[in-house]
Amino acid sequence: MQPKMSEAEVAYSLYCTLWNAIKSGVKVKGVEFTDVKPEYPITCRGSLKRADLMVFARIGASEPRPFLLIEVKEKNVYGTRAYDKRTEEQAKNYIKIIEEESPKLMPIYFAVCDGNAFVLFKAGTKTRVGEPYETELSEDFARKLLEALVHILYHQVREPPFPHARKPDDLREEHLRRIRR
Repeated sequence: MQPKMSEAEVAYSLYCTLWNAIKSGVKVKGVEFTDVKPEYPITCRGSLKRADLMVFARIGASEPRPFLLIEVKEKNVYGTRAYDKRTEEQAKNYIKIIEEESPKLMPIYFAVCDGNAFVLFKAGTKTRVGEPYETELSEDFARKLLEALVHILYHQVREPPFPHARKPDDLREEHLRRIRR
């Protein structure tokens, strides 16, 4: 397991891996990923908020549009905030606000990522796609994630091809066993 990282460090690492994957060219079934923007401005309830990361894609001949919004959390030593119910409720609330106030900015997917794991939602329905998945902050991971999202969109697969993240209690127990040795 990688050491603890601040939210800013996780966001920067994730931004770089996504940017590198997108700039090397990710196009699947007529969906071309065009950009990732950090701190993307969104007006919510009359005030300016910022999405940690927003990934844009061109679907067919359309203009690039929001495809994946990622809310970043800090990475802790014992596991993931991806299993935290408060995090899931925050994500669903965030989707609802965007839907009501900025529908043009509604992405197809919404994710919460803490560098250990990510939780993926279909934004329009607010439904979770599978269980939290292990995250690897690498260009290969980013490419596979973007490709998988297109395959999920077109109902070719049900979830990304990543292992499910281990639950925080399991990671805590493993850590305690290691330090007892």
